[in-house]
Amino acid sequence: MKRWWWLPALVLLASCAPLPERPAGRWTAPEWSTWSLAGRLALRAGERGGTANLYWRQEGAAYFIRLNGPFGQGGVEISGGPTGVVLRQAGGGEYRAGDPETLLLQATGWRLPLSGLRYWIFGRPEPGLAVELQRDEAGRPTRLDQAGWTIRFEKYRSFGGAELPARIRLERTGVRLKLVIDRWQQTS
Repeated sequence: MKRWWWLPALVLLASCAPLPERPAGRWTAPEWSTWSLAGRLALRAGERGGTANLYWRQEGAAYFIRLNGPFGQGGVEISGGPTGVVLRQAGGGEYRAGDPETLLLQATGWRLPLSGLRYWIFGRPEPGLAVELQRDEAGRPTRLDQAGWTIRFEKYRSFGGAELPARIRLERTGVRLKLVIDRWQQTS
């Protein structure tokens, strides 16, 4: 009996010790089908560049994007879905195409990855395409390489209880896009 005198003391001591911390949950991007965001973007392609304010509303496959003051051209609104895309310029010009990248290129001369950006802004890869993804210790994407673009997630913030990207840089040969998201909102 003398040999085990320390066992109750050890049990008592262990019950007073703090519990080891659980590892933090792994970050996951929200699966919102209806959302909106507001922010700013800056684009540089060779010697050309500019800035714009951005508003984006997504409702399932349908979307509405407004760029105010984009690259010295006034306002541009892009709306579309599975059946096609329409771009309206502040001066009254209207363009139509089957996808947003072709439309934006025709109307403004700028080549931006709008189809992929819908996923990338959440820190997710575009489905069906090869991807390389790097994450931080919390599981948040820090770099995503897809469709010839390198996407760097430089800052995350809490928006309505969800931790989402707040500053993103996209790069492709000769093109750099910086996106700062000031507001995210899940809508119904």
